[in-house]
Amino acid sequence: MKDIDNHNQQGLFSHTAKTPSQINLRSFQNSQPGSATVNNSNNANKSRSVPPIYIDNPKNVLQLLELLSEITKEKITGRMMNNDKLMIFPPTPEAHKTIQNKITQDGMKSHTYELNDEKQIKVVIRGLSKDFDTTEIISHLQNQGFAPTLCHPIRNRQSNANFNLFLVTLPKISKSKEIYQLELIGRMRITIESLRKKQSTGQCYNCQEFFHHSRLCTRNPRCMKCAGAHRYWECPKPKDTPPKCLHCNGPHTANFTGCTKNPINRITFPETPENAWADPAIIAKIKMPQLLQKNQIQVLSANSSQDPFNLLQMRTPRPKKFSSSRCLK
Repeated sequence: MKDIDNHNQQGLFSHTAKTPSQINLRSFQNSQPGSATVNNSNNANKSRSVPPIYIDNPKNVLQLLELLSEITKEKITGRMMNNDKLMIFPPTPEAHKTIQNKITQDGMKSHTYELNDEKQIKVVIRGLSKDFDTTEIISHLQNQGFAPTLCHPIRNRQSNANFNLFLVTLPKISKSKEIYQLELIGRMRITIESLRKKQSTGQCYNCQEFFHHSRLCTRNPRCMKCAGAHRYWECPKPKDTPPKCLHCNGPHTANFTGCTKNPINRITFPETPENAWADPAIIAKIKMPQLLQKNQIQVLSANSSQDPFNLLQMRTPRPKKFSSSRCLK
């Protein structure tokens, strides 16, 4: 009992020595010798509008959740993932901001997603010259009552030349939606449209992982060009040397959509069983389209006096025939 009392007096959870807001989460994690084995899945009442927070390699998860609960004055729950990450469920946006600020302040490795009130509107301005001054765009929008947070020209990735397009970011408020009604910037006639969403998976430019934004990532930076432990704009790699992907070690950048580790290329199909043609259940699945076609013929024959096979042929599009005169020589 004396050893336990001495440990409580010298430990991080001594309320007489330090308050929860004064406890450094990174020091707290490093002081815990055990590995994370707790799986708290009691998150049925979490709000869907509040995104979760992922913490890498947590230690002593129960004590960590209790500490975060004391800081936020809310009941914080969590769930351990297969990749040794703790998924935290803040019940309110205020608790989410408090936890995220504490994690950033103490230097822990984590990532999360933006709240609904923190989301931004991204629009593209067409009709301006390539060398148009971005400060003039921002000042004109501010005079119209808007609050742009970012404005820069859009460049071609291959030639690194500017398009006649400018990207503008605004807070997601009702006033920002009126920007689509603008027709003039100075003496230039413009059109404004929403930024098209990428067809590929979102990727963090800080850690190069997928499905989250670099603005809300506190992990160590990784270079998309050489896989080094630095940001990509600080990469010392010469331009004449081939890049290196940190996901597959291939000769390409980490944001290459053709990478085998990219989520869009992870679509797998189940292997065909050895007795595929001998199993009656599998053969029945193969014959299912033929049965459906017969059922359609029966329905057509019951609801029409015409020949059902002719009706089926009328509904089935025939392949187009190309004449030899249209073929390219």
